[in-house]
Amino acid sequence: MAPTTPLPAPPDPAEERAHPVRAVLVVAALVGLGLAAAYGVSEWVDPVYGPSRKQFDRAVAAGPAVQALSLGNSHGRALDFEVLGLRAGDIRSSGGDHYESLHIARAVRPHLPNLEYVFVTVSTFVSDNSTEITRQEVRKQAYVITGDYTPLSGDRDVAFAARLAPIIRTDNWEGVVAKVARQLTGGGREARRRRGRPAPARTAEEIRESAGSRAALHRTWQQHSLDANPALCEGARAALRELVRVSAPARVVFYTPPYPPAYLRHFEEPVGCRLDRFAEELSAASPRVLYFDDRTLPGFEEGSGRFRDGDHLNPTGAEAYSEILAERLGLR
Repeated sequence: MAPTTPLPAPPDPAEERAHPVRAVLVVAALVGLGLAAAYGVSEWVDPVYGPSRKQFDRAVAAGPAVQALSLGNSHGRALDFEVLGLRAGDIRSSGGDHYESLHIARAVRPHLPNLEYVFVTVSTFVSDNSTEITRQEVRKQAYVITGDYTPLSGDRDVAFAARLAPIIRTDNWEGVVAKVARQLTGGGREARRRRGRPAPARTAEEIRESAGSRAALHRTWQQHSLDANPALCEGARAALRELVRVSAPARVVFYTPPYPPAYLRHFEEPVGCRLDRFAEELSAASPRVLYFDDRTLPGFEEGSGRFRDGDHLNPTGAEAYSEILAERLGLR
């Protein structure tokens, strides 16, 4: 009788189940490698929040040489530290809120053993950047530059998004592509030359027009923040109080810089959290805390030539204002 060919063994069900699992693991590994590569390219070519990270890193690197720290929002343009005669770490951000100022202070303070002054803006409005999607980039920036992702105002989603910022870029990677293109074509040199050119002077009418639109924007930010975060006023006050504690033994200088009268007309009635009054209370309670309310300082009108727009001083205005502060602080 001729030998028969043995029938193939039936497939092992356990092995069949292993194939899909193995495929999933392979896909997951490839995705992980792709994300890691994207993260590396992003951080190498055009790091997210690069300028702000440089500001933070410079302050940390300078360490014992840093005498002053500047925190808050873009209204801190009012300070000229060369005029003040202080070597400063300027870690403000455009539109920064007080939660972020405290977060940055906590991260950088241990590196500045000889810190003498901490300057903090107290603007005419208050906000919580985590409450509005268009402002969350500022909050994510604070997380990324410090490397501390502890949620500041219950914003766990924003803190998590900040971890992914180098991969899920809001510019859809345009910054990386543009930087590579500039390096290949030599266009970066011309861009640097343009950045170095002074902005043309604004007329008084242009300042007044800008002041109205800027004030309307700030009041909108404030109202949205107050609606979304009912505890905002309490939280902002707590942040300022804690900032004073974290800064010790340095002196804390809260200041409201000069504004054009056209801007202040939109804030004549008390609105928001009145952090100016709270800064006054902190100043009265401690000789280490000062508050300068200079919003109506004489000589800073729309036609003074000291404003760059409706709510920011230009370099000439910052120099004049810093001369006044230097006299007050005994730096002259």
